[in-house]
Amino acid sequence: SREQLTVTMAHEFGHVIHANKGLIQWARELTGNNDVLLDTEGHIAIQKMTAALILKNGWNPNLIHNQVWNFGNAQSHIQLSEPINFLIKRIVFP
Repeated sequence: SREQLTVTMAHEFGHVIHANKGLIQWARELTGNNDVLLDTEGHIAIQKMTAALILKNGWNPNLIHNQVWNFGNAQSHIQLSEPINFLIKRIVFP
């Protein structure tokens, strides 16, 4: 679906932005989180951004794996989340 493609692209752009900002080593740090989908600091920031994108657009939360919605105590660092938060926007498909 268009929504699934948008969510996937936003996720991958998150990785690209972290790399281009010189944050890739920090983003790759393991979190100790038992959830494989939130295993690195970068993924916590990216998944939270992706979840916010989905909610902002009123899309089906099942577009991303259900485990992602259970962040538990996982907190994304502002230095990793701030550069990607511009991706959270209202999307209008033609």
